[in-house]
Amino acid sequence: ELTLAKAHLAAADERHTEALSIARAAAREARAASDLALALDAEEAVARSASAAGARDEARRARERSAELASAAGDLAALARALHSQARAALDRDDPAEAERIALELLADQSRLGDAAGQADALRALAEAQLRMSRPDEAGRALERALALAGPRNADGPLPADPAATLRLVAEAALDRGDRRAARSSLEEARLLIPSSPRARHLQALVAADLARVALADGDVAGAGHHAAAADAARREHACRRCGADIAATLVSVALASGDAEAARAHRSDGLEQALRLDLPAARARIERAFEAGADGASAASAG
Repeated sequence: ELTLAKAHLAAADERHTEALSIARAAAREARAASDLALALDAEEAVARSASAAGARDEARRARERSAELASAAGDLAALARALHSQARAALDRDDPAEAERIALELLADQSRLGDAAGQADALRALAEAQLRMSRPDEAGRALERALALAGPRNADGPLPADPAATLRLVAEAALDRGDRRAARSSLEEARLLIPSSPRARHLQALVAADLARVALADGDVAGAGHHAAAADAARREHACRRCGADIAATLVSVALASGDAEAARAHRSDGLEQALRLDLPAARARIERAFEAGADGASAASAG
């Protein structure tokens, strides 16, 4: 336990390579002592530190070992954590088929636990995977189930099933089918519900970036700029690398649409740095596509 505590301290100081080395040692010690619970905690620490250190393959193996240990221990809550991490990682590396498989397993696990928030989380992962595989009808049904689990939607108290996060995906589905009005409506509702979300700090940035995307699709460059600035400010306020990677493609697109190539390059550089640090290949690809598309558009306009 002392070794694992040292790993947690190193991770808190963002000494990720050191944290990974210590977590590996903690995992070995736990296995040698046949301490299943400690081995599970150590493997979870290995997975987090390996991901933060950019050791993608090791992180994936550690997540798989965590799921195996949780199953062996009969610890459904730990199994849910491991499966959620695996599903998110599959989406992050743009493997929606694998994400769908794991999300279905996670949904079954959370249903056995009777955890409505966990079921909603699994349904969101499932819907996101299905949207990426161009299966909007199935994704829509998953999102409807997730919203139903949230119960009455209001911002007067906490909503563990997080309808605000679900409504972001509802908006994404609407935007994919070209219904910008529906996308905007869902995002405005999501914004009202952010105070009730367990992920409120992150959603402040993410929903603002989504609103910028919708405004840009509407040709409202000034409105997009307003929302993009709000997204960037919210991300910087809580110093979240993940949010920085996730919103960077939108910030790049808005900057290029506004004719500010210097800002676009800065957002691209910052976003790629965060995505590389966290090993998020899908986010890196989105950022590069946004930059290339905007640059190609600017070149065409210049030539015209």
